[in-house]
Amino acid sequence: FHETDNLSDVRIGVYWEYFEDAEAEVVRKCKSALHILESLGATIVEVKIPHLHWMRLSHGLKIASEFAQVWDLQFHTEYQNPWSLEPNTRITVGIGSSVSALEILAAERLRRYAFDYLHEMFESNGLTAFVTPTTPLSAPPLSKQAEVIGENNNPLVVRLMMYIFLANFAGMPGMTVPVGFDESNFNLPVGLHLLGNHWQEAKLLRLSNALENKLKENAKPNDWVDVARVE
Repeated sequence: FHETDNLSDVRIGVYWEYFEDAEAEVVRKCKSALHILESLGATIVEVKIPHLHWMRLSHGLKIASEFAQVWDLQFHTEYQNPWSLEPNTRITVGIGSSVSALEILAAERLRRYAFDYLHEMFESNGLTAFVTPTTPLSAPPLSKQAEVIGENNNPLVVRLMMYIFLANFAGMPGMTVPVGFDESNFNLPVGLHLLGNHWQEAKLLRLSNALENKLKENAKPNDWVDVARVE
């Protein structure tokens, strides 16, 4: 964890087409963080992950169907308590309830494929971590209507989860490290996501520690509040 000055034993996988499918400012900040790791001796290894679109779709089906199963009773007895589920939750449960058994089985097969492919990608390339932005854009604005009744925006949710879903889908450790701020969006934070092989959390903690040591002097966001000191 504390051996951060020399990362010559670190190999970082990057799928550039995937990495760069984000807002320009996010890509710029995340590439700068990669350059810091390179300056400490880390090696960047170019890799590719096929069928990412179908993995994302399968992940969405799995989450929606499991969500629907958990909230099935409330969803079908809502007439007894109309406010037991807020509108966005009702929509999500309704979508999950419509997923067929055939689609669930297909998603499980693709999940197994992703599990095996990612494990082999780490092993064959000797990777310490696979790196992407945490989200492809900094936090989007919340509309006034959403403050009152909530918001259902599945395309935005899928977009925001385009990098982090792999950890959840394949059961792999992942963590995000703050690496800068988006000056084009109220100085909101930008994160770099580190995905590790199974049972390799310690390696991610080491990389995050190395980055935080180099970036700890970053300016705080405009509306930053230290919650540990709020009275």
